[in-house]
Amino acid sequence: TSHRRAMRAVIALCLCIHLLEASLLPNTTGIEGELTAKLGVDHFFSLWIVFNNDEVSMSDKPFTILAPRNNASLFIPQDKLKSHPEAIKKLLLDHVVLGQKLDLDIGADLSFTTLGGRTVNVRNKQAGALVANGAQVTNPKVDVTNGRLIILDNYLFPDDLTEDHSFLQDMTEVLSFLQSGVRVFQRLLARSNVTKLLRQDEVYTVFVPTDRAFQRWHPIDWGFYPFSVPEFTDKILTNHFVNANIRQDQIRDGQTFKMLGGLDVVFQNKSTGLTINGVELVKGDTPVAKGNIMFVSEVLFVNDSVVQQLHDKNRDKETPPLLPFPWFGAQFLSHAFLALERTPKFSHITRFLNVADLMPHISGAGYTFFRTN
Repeated sequence: TSHRRAMRAVIALCLCIHLLEASLLPNTTGIEGELTAKLGVDHFFSLWIVFNNDEVSMSDKPFTILAPRNNASLFIPQDKLKSHPEAIKKLLLDHVVLGQKLDLDIGADLSFTTLGGRTVNVRNKQAGALVANGAQVTNPKVDVTNGRLIILDNYLFPDDLTEDHSFLQDMTEVLSFLQSGVRVFQRLLARSNVTKLLRQDEVYTVFVPTDRAFQRWHPIDWGFYPFSVPEFTDKILTNHFVNANIRQDQIRDGQTFKMLGGLDVVFQNKSTGLTINGVELVKGDTPVAKGNIMFVSEVLFVNDSVVQQLHDKNRDKETPPLLPFPWFGAQFLSHAFLALERTPKFSHITRFLNVADLMPHISGAGYTFFRTN
């Protein structure tokens, strides 16, 4: 169909742009071989010769390289440089962040996009351990000229070099090229436990809501966002996957499927278009090796009644209004400051907060402020 051709053209264009951006590499000339050997990451850096025959430019921007140790569970032999050069390049770029020196010591969970377009989620575990996409962070900060190394015990995306890709791998790769329109789904999926349910050898179809579909449920400035409740998010996302390879031209009017989370969907195939549970399906398939990707205009199984019931049970998830004062870019600090300022016995700490330049360091959310009398 024309839509399918257009979708393929978009993916191809995104891929071209992605490859052009990938030709800009961090300037690693300040990283000495003696240092990488001492850190036990010299094998990882030896793989960078795969770019030697490419037309690449060195960027002067700051960078972060997440470097797996030599004893990582995935060992990449040198012959892979010749047999799978593009896969090696992509794997390396997915361990680079260009434009910033990441600070994992901020004490909050962190998500960022690599030079290869993949999402990395860093989480704080028990006893202060940091985990990035399943790989443990063994050293969060090794500063080098114009950059920083973060040492890992394994690769971030070790499955990328396997011969037999899963549906999850192919879906993630396709969505990474289209992330400007499905970024919310990608972010929520990466933070959920849904991907653990997808088996390597099974086929699936996923119905991906667009960013605009999620935006409908986002409070304008403050209020309740249903996808701030992890259990609810897991349940909803799981029910956007079905263990079958469904194609739009084969769907019958009234046909039903049971989703991975146990809920049922009903398709309506009318002259006006194709719908799933009354939600419009974007016309056209995006097939991958072990399934299919379709896009929907609304989030399935979410309506005003469902959100209201969820809100009643999760009042603690309400977000406060945005404060223009004293630090618009640091909402947590602003709310903490105003709350403490109302109590005279905290006058000293509020005075210190007022003069300390903390905003660049505590600009996000997810913090806890320990106060003493």
